[in-house]
Amino acid sequence: MSLRFNTVIFDMDGTLLDTLDDLADATNHALAAGGYPQRSIEEVRKFVGNGVGMLIKRSLPDNADESEYEKTLAAFKEYYAVHCNDRTSVYEGVNELLDKLKADGAFVAVVSNKLDSAVQELGKLYFPDNVDFFIGERDGLRRKPESDMIDVVLEASGKGAADAVYIGDSEVDIKTAANAGLKGISVSWGFRNPDFQRKMGAEIVADTPQQVYQVLTSSFAGAFFRLYDRKLCSGEITFSEIGMKKDDFTRLCIDESYVLPYQEIQKISDRMHLTQFEKELLLSFAEKQ
Repeated sequence: MSLRFNTVIFDMDGTLLDTLDDLADATNHALAAGGYPQRSIEEVRKFVGNGVGMLIKRSLPDNADESEYEKTLAAFKEYYAVHCNDRTSVYEGVNELLDKLKADGAFVAVVSNKLDSAVQELGKLYFPDNVDFFIGERDGLRRKPESDMIDVVLEASGKGAADAVYIGDSEVDIKTAANAGLKGISVSWGFRNPDFQRKMGAEIVADTPQQVYQVLTSSFAGAFFRLYDRKLCSGEITFSEIGMKKDDFTRLCIDESYVLPYQEIQKISDRMHLTQFEKELLLSFAEKQ
């Protein structure tokens, strides 16, 4: 299968691995050690994404001082180093996606704001054969959404930003892709919901790993004709109803690299009554106007 991007970079927490329970347990262990109130799973879900330091800052009461923060952070790190895999699991379909990408020749990497030691441990445990490179929070590199860790991956892959895509679940990941000059894909099965992701600027939201693979392996013409043929065969539309110029239709038949203008794709998608994902898939090929 032909890939749109040679380098495929994933976030870890909320994208490849469901780590929320272990993060919440470590957070509440650290809070309990300092005599602070516990946090719910939903609170921790909202707090993650900017590294463990910010997770602890957000979890502590507003009146906690710097020394209390440092003690709580140290307690979290000590506990999580031992218990980072007590209740963590791989999201369904993720390993199958990674296996396909490796078989297609992609350089697959993980970039996370998680502590680098935990990223390396979990990465080698869950993805020993289908991920080429792991990097987490470490000294000398700014955390996401800055592009420092993405730059390290691109250097390791030997490819540029135009050949890479970044896939994650949070607003931090959306900003990371933009800051690094990469195409971004958001996934809806993680720690943020699709409405919030789109509000934060996500251009395409995939609901399953299979949809991610579809985005990574489709051409515009291929995606369009797959949708068009389905709608045509079901009797939902006729060619005249979608309002496409015959010259454009003919060119799509003979030139797989051809992409319609952004506004034209929007109009055709609406006339074809495409789902949100299908519309976003087609629009992902065009320059936004």
